[in-house]
Amino acid sequence: MKKLLSTALVLLMMMAILAGCSETPSSTSSSEAEISSSTGDQDEGDTDPDELSGTISLWTWTDNVNDVYTEFNKAYPNIVVENQIFGGDEYKTKLLTTLQSGSGIPDMFMLEEGYIYEFLDSDAIENLSDWGFEEKMADYYPYMLAQARGSDGNIRAVNYQASPVCFWYLRDACEQWLGTSDEKELAAMMGSWDEILALAEKVYNDSDGTVYLWPNAIEMVKVVGYSYEPFVRDNKFSVSQDWYDLLDTMRAYHESGYLANLDSWGQDWAAQWNAGNLLIRVMPSWDFFTDWDQNEGNVGVIKPFENAYEGGSFVCMWSGGQNKELVNTYLTFLTSDEFQKANMETYNQVPGKATVAQELAASYTSPRFGGQNLMETYYEINNNVADIVPDRYTRAMQNLFQKHANEGVLNGLDNETIINNFIMEAKDQYPDVDYD
Repeated sequence: MKKLLSTALVLLMMMAILAGCSETPSSTSSSEAEISSSTGDQDEGDTDPDELSGTISLWTWTDNVNDVYTEFNKAYPNIVVENQIFGGDEYKTKLLTTLQSGSGIPDMFMLEEGYIYEFLDSDAIENLSDWGFEEKMADYYPYMLAQARGSDGNIRAVNYQASPVCFWYLRDACEQWLGTSDEKELAAMMGSWDEILALAEKVYNDSDGTVYLWPNAIEMVKVVGYSYEPFVRDNKFSVSQDWYDLLDTMRAYHESGYLANLDSWGQDWAAQWNAGNLLIRVMPSWDFFTDWDQNEGNVGVIKPFENAYEGGSFVCMWSGGQNKELVNTYLTFLTSDEFQKANMETYNQVPGKATVAQELAASYTSPRFGGQNLMETYYEINNNVADIVPDRYTRAMQNLFQKHANEGVLNGLDNETIINNFIMEAKDQYPDVDYD
């Protein structure tokens, strides 16, 4: 029966394609559009995965896609995904020029949170709301779903893992210098900037200046970035008092002498943390700086006193592609409970679906993290991210502020000078914003 239905479906599709042959070859026929649109409403469970076959291409900058393909291939063994990975600096430029040229475009391509809004409204990106992704992604965390929408309000990309910001620590180092390795006790000890600075002073003095609690001033912005009023709302620019207060706090930290002054994501920053000479570093859940050979089972993550996220990987469908049905299968798989659970359990990638996260938070533990219930921590952070719907300015303005705040504090500039320098560059990069 299944074979008869499959044969009938193929015949119907062939008839539709033949009907479209009378159209101009370079254009998309109405019949093809109907096939693509209707495919999005189909229940993927009606099709035997073994009967789906073909090859689709994907461009990206991250080798994480190989892990994704490993899981996808278990479910769809006859669909080949050709992952092409480019260097991070090269990727954005190559993708932009390829989309502009209109030739050589892959079936799928990935976008990163930092520049997704530069691409999201492109005609080269398929409207995934037409393929049923409003329903497929309905139980995503709100901030994740917001990031996937274009300016028209439609879903234009699929992101599959959340990225809550955490305080990463080594259990043995914190046991030695802070007297505990329990993540909840440590979180209680670091409940404000004042408490963290006092703790940094204690660690510095107790270790005779050989061990530091906190890495640098710049990582403070990551902690509070989504707890303060965004710099741009409804196309109007403003700087709330919270950001001025943060500058004062960053300056106090810098002038205290208790910071390690290590560049975030630098080689020395990672080495000092892995050695236990830096107790806390601020990273999202997808950290890749841990030396697991050295610290397997010795790592923990702490919920910060504010809730934030950083980063995100998004997969888009090329609107002019010939393999949309197979791409839809791939993207749908990314939103599935099955994949998002496996992605957490095997690769420590936090589910984007709040329902999956809630299920795992009840009992999920990780030996790699000393038996900690990671999902309980991640779930609490994600559930308390402020209700700020991100737009094309949200992260970009934070990054600009972070740059000028750090440079200004290090160079002894006052708050007004720092803010003025920040606004000047913001106007240069985003002249369409109302700065009055």
